[in-house]
Amino acid sequence: MEGLCFRCLREGHFQRDCTNDIVCIRCGLEGHGSRGCKRPRSPSSEVELRRLAIAMVACRLAGGQPREDSALPPPPPPPPPAPVAAPANPWPRLAVPRPLPTAPRLALLLDTAMDLADLCVVRRSHAMEDLERRLHQAMVVYAAGARRDLPPEFFLEVLSVKEGISSEFVSIHHYRPKYYIIVFARREHRNRVSEMPVFEHRGVRLFFRPWNRQSQAVHAAFQFRVKLVLEGIPPHAWERNIVESMLGSSCLVDALEPETSSRSDLSAFKLSAWTAQPADIPSIRWLAIPEPGLQSPWTEPSLLQYKVLMHLDEVRDYRGVDEPLFLRESSDSGQSGVPEHDDDMDRGGGSIALSRPAWQFGVH
Repeated sequence: MEGLCFRCLREGHFQRDCTNDIVCIRCGLEGHGSRGCKRPRSPSSEVELRRLAIAMVACRLAGGQPREDSALPPPPPPPPPAPVAAPANPWPRLAVPRPLPTAPRLALLLDTAMDLADLCVVRRSHAMEDLERRLHQAMVVYAAGARRDLPPEFFLEVLSVKEGISSEFVSIHHYRPKYYIIVFARREHRNRVSEMPVFEHRGVRLFFRPWNRQSQAVHAAFQFRVKLVLEGIPPHAWERNIVESMLGSSCLVDALEPETSSRSDLSAFKLSAWTAQPADIPSIRWLAIPEPGLQSPWTEPSLLQYKVLMHLDEVRDYRGVDEPLFLRESSDSGQSGVPEHDDDMDRGGGSIALSRPAWQFGVH
C-alpha cells in the first residue's frame, strides 16, 4: 500500500486530495467500501485481499484483464438474494452517487460552542439563486504544500499553458488561505479541467475540485412546526417580508393562511413556520414605519410605531419522528432542511406531538 491512495488504491496523490470513487479492498470494485460490501467474507487474509484489490485496479486502468496465473484466489460468488417483503411505507430510493451521513437535527448541537440563540435563519433570495447558478461553472483550486504566496496570475498561466484557456474566459477570486475560486465562462472549459483535476506547473502541484455549497456546511433540520397569529399589523404593512423581518431568526416562515394572503381578513396575520425552539419566538414586537415625505438630514426621522402581539396558536413537535422523508442530501425546493408538504413529515415513523397553547386577542 506504500505510495498508493488509501481511497482509490491509485498512485500519484493522497487520500485527502482524492476525487475518484472509493474502491473496496474486499472485492476490488468501485463505488463502496469494505464495510458496505455485499459479498461474503473471503477466507484470504487482509494482506492478500489488499494485493488483489490493487491488482484489479491496475488492470482496470491498463484496460486489460487480471492474469490467469495470479496466486491470489478469487473472491467467492455472492449468495443469491433472499426474498424480502416490502415494508408498508417504503423509503424512496435517492439517486445519489455517494450516500451522505444522516442529517443531524438542530436540537442536537453540531458544535459544543453552538447556541441556538446564535442561529441566523435567512430565506433564499433571487440574488442568492443567481450567484449559485453562476457558481455551478466554478471550481476551487488550492496548492499542495505550504505555499501561500501564489498570485492569481499564476493560475491564469496554468490554465493557459495546460489547457489553452484564455484569461478572458475565467475570473479568479480569493476564497480562503491557499484557496481560490475560478469561475469559467464556458462549460466546456470547466469540463476539461474537471477531467484532469491535478496540474503540475513550475514545481507546484495544483488540485481542482468543483465548487459545492455543501462543502462548508452541515445538514440540519427544524424540529417544530408552528402556527402564529400576529395581532396589530396595520393594513398598509400587510406584507410577508415585513413579518419575516419582525420574526427575525426565530423561525422560517413557511406559508400564509389563505385569508391572510388574499387580505380578506385583516384582523390578524396568520402563518405557519418552522423553528428550532418555539420559546425563542417573541411574543411582542414594535413595528416602526417612517412617515412619508422628504426627510431633512438635520432632523430626526419621523416614525409611527405599532404594537404587534405574536400568539403561538399551534405547535407540532417532530422530535419523536424516526426519519422524515425530507432529510435529503440536497433540496431542489431551495429550502434545504424544510419539507415542502405536511405529508413529507406524516409519512415518517414515530409520533408527532401536537399542542395548542392558550391565548386571547389583546393579551400579551
